[in-house]
Amino acid sequence: MDAEGTRPLSTAELVDLDDQVNIEDDARPWGHVNENAFAFFSTGEVSVKQEGRAFKLHSSSPIFQGVLVADEEDAAGTTIARTPAERADVRQNRVLGRKRVLGRERLSQRVRSASADAFRPRGIPVAYLPRVLRALGTRRFGVSASGGRVSLSTTVVLTQDGDNHSTVFDGESRDFLRPTRYPYTAVCKLEKWSLDATGTWVNSGSYATGFLVGSRILLTSGHAFEDDRLGSGMFAIKVIPACWANQSVFGPGMITWVTRRRWWHSDSGNDLQLCQLADRVGDSLGFFGARVYDSDWEDLSVWTMAGFPYDRSKFGMSAQHGISVRDDDDGDDIVLDGETYDTTQVENDADEASGASGSPLFAWFGADNPCAIGVHSGYEIDWTAGGDETWSCAAGGDGLVEIVLWARRSWD
Repeated sequence: MDAEGTRPLSTAELVDLDDQVNIEDDARPWGHVNENAFAFFSTGEVSVKQEGRAFKLHSSSPIFQGVLVADEEDAAGTTIARTPAERADVRQNRVLGRKRVLGRERLSQRVRSASADAFRPRGIPVAYLPRVLRALGTRRFGVSASGGRVSLSTTVVLTQDGDNHSTVFDGESRDFLRPTRYPYTAVCKLEKWSLDATGTWVNSGSYATGFLVGSRILLTSGHAFEDDRLGSGMFAIKVIPACWANQSVFGPGMITWVTRRRWWHSDSGNDLQLCQLADRVGDSLGFFGARVYDSDWEDLSVWTMAGFPYDRSKFGMSAQHGISVRDDDDGDDIVLDGETYDTTQVENDADEASGASGSPLFAWFGADNPCAIGVHSGYEIDWTAGGDETWSCAAGGDGLVEIVLWARRSWD
């Protein structure tokens, strides 16, 4: 086993770890209620009157549940587009172990960090090889753009209205997983809540996946809720950690809310979004680490992705193991606090669909160190001399690790 944690662990090594797991007293937060789980807001003055054990809220304006997202005017991050020649140059130098930014040695700016470690709270059991709930049947079908019935196998299928898609490689490989063990406790479902045309506070139906990377830091894809600026002052993102049956396995009080965010998105390599949460749920549920992808890991079947793709279930988690990275391409740079960071399009053979955006693509780099090498973005089509190649794609590279470290310093 890699004692230094410099490479992802193989399935055989995870089997050995699974056999050596020490049983700790169960400290999972069953029934815990976060401070802001049942928070509310109103645009008017709010008064509270107690009658016995009941509390009555009075306001001149409607009262809604949730915590509003703030600072939206600063949420969109700056990106720097690369030319095809620059992309090819950066990828070549990455393979050689050297990083450049637009022709300059990256190390001349400052030393970049290769990783950010994960955290597992004591008493939260580990799932190196989790028990999954297998679906019946091996062949699945979808709806084509024209409304016809098509087999899902190494293809991208769009629904008739074009709003959803599904990409499945050589048969369905995702299984349902009830997230009672780490690190799946740190995978979250995100829901957008807003005012509808009648002025009613509703779940808009827009959702995504995210995962904890700090005590109160969450990562998701940059395109998730990207266009939902706080123009009306009425916009919230509900976070359901360890979601099963559309609520946390630890109870309805485990939910929290996004208080502010920052995103980048000009291509699939920098499709990244940081979210600060109202509650420190990572202290009790644990959180992922992050690693810069190394091309030496290409074709290793060691990666896992977990989330809420609509074609499996938007209400319960599904996961796929044994995923391989097939290629990595350079992505557009991102800018954070005046620093420029390279990003990487991590192309892989994970089955995916709408709703999975923001899922972690991760492996174990030690007994308690599950690290993401990418945030799932969607699918990518590469044009090659041998024909088109369709792959799932995750946003990674230096930019992924650096924004995690920045958020832990600045927001956690």
